Amino acid sequence: MPSLTNHEQHACAVALQMVIRSLGTQERLADICGVTPQAISEWHRGAGRVPIQYVERISRETDIPPAEIRPDLGGILLGGRLL
Repeated sequence: MPSLTNHEQHACAVALQMVIRSLGTQERLADICGVTPQAISEWHRGAGRVPIQYVERISRETDIPPAEIRPDLGGILLGGRLL
């Protein structure tokens, strides 16, 4: 993944926390994405952002718009929808 500015990294980390709060636990997020809870922890330790391949699935489960889950992707088409 390309490097993020400090502002983008912070926005993504806040978004990841919002997703987890919406779902209740990191384990629930892991179940939805089909990954281990350790993978979710790695997202936290890394850039703090959800990998793009999981954004639409999370959006469907949480009703959080994709652009809020990955604010660094504004204007990119995801699954035929403009963020």
